[in-house]
Amino acid sequence: MDGRFELLVLHLVMFLHCFRTDPDFKPLVQAIMEEMVEDLDRALRELGVGDLIVGRNVKNMVKTIYRRLENYGACLETGKDSWRRALSDIFYLDNGSSNHVELRRLFDYTQDCRRTMSGRPLAEVLTGKLIFPSLPEDEWHGMHDS
Repeated sequence: MDGRFELLVLHLVMFLHCFRTDPDFKPLVQAIMEEMVEDLDRALRELGVGDLIVGRNVKNMVKTIYRRLENYGACLETGKDSWRRALSDIFYLDNGSSNHVELRRLFDYTQDCRRTMSGRPLAEVLTGKLIFPSLPEDEWHGMHDS
């Protein structure tokens, strides 16, 4: 669950960062976060997590989301080196040459996300037309098969 959760949070951060200056975006953030909490709760229950600990797990996940939002946001504002270090720290991609390649690919993908979303008006996104860039299949196959 950790890797999937981190990727979900990464995409959420990319989305929130790209539209943060739009005046119509602020009310949408609360709705997004409420939906995210409901979805996390539902996903944990589907995975068989017991009712007594779902709430605590969701609370911890939400805290992590807000920490990532703060950390990633600061790194995105600071520059590419800071952003690359943040990705490396969160995804543990700093211990080996193959991980260096993975970090570069993840960094490039997030830069593509920023370019793709930054040019879109929020009104277009609200109609359901937000498109994250595609991952190049030939580069990503087998990356995590070990």
